Amino acid sequence: MAEVITIARPYAKAVFEIARETDKNEMWSLFLKTFSFIVQNESVKTLLRDSTIPTSKIRDFFWSITSKELIEPARNLIALLANRRRLPILPEIYKVFEQLRQEANNIVEVQFKTPIAINETEKAVFQKILGNILSRSVIMQYEVDKELLGGFHARAGNTVIDGSIRGFLTQMKASMGG
Repeated sequence: MAEVITIARPYAKAVFEIARETDKNEMWSLFLKTFSFIVQNESVKTLLRDSTIPTSKIRDFFWSITSKELIEPARNLIALLANRRRLPILPEIYKVFEQLRQEANNIVEVQFKTPIAINETEKAVFQKILGNILSRSVIMQYEVDKELLGGFHARAGNTVIDGSIRGFLTQMKASMGG
């Protein structure tokens, strides 16, 4: 079977285009996030795996959750995914949609780690520095990582900025031919 991201990407791109054309990015983001959460529920997973349940019943179940608030293109997406038994990929569609949205808004999400807790002012300074380095607005996901010896470690997609002491020592060792 094809990798889930490969299946989800075309759906996410189509939804992103509709959201952009209709200027309803926030609404689509909330819709996808909500339904991603729903399909991850164990009872719903069981329901979706049951091939004896007609896809029309599954579609109607999802439509009933949102009642009148669900706009027509969103209803169509649910119907399409239900008919193809692809509702379980909604979390991946949501993930790709958010990546496309951030890219379009010149935003990057950064996982930022330090060995000790830092205050909000220090976080803001690092966020600004990372924004300058990456030439984008930064949304920082911060966590304390006791494994770091000192400094910081930042990851934005495939880009890694290793400002840790371990990273510095590794770099020094490599430059000395070791």
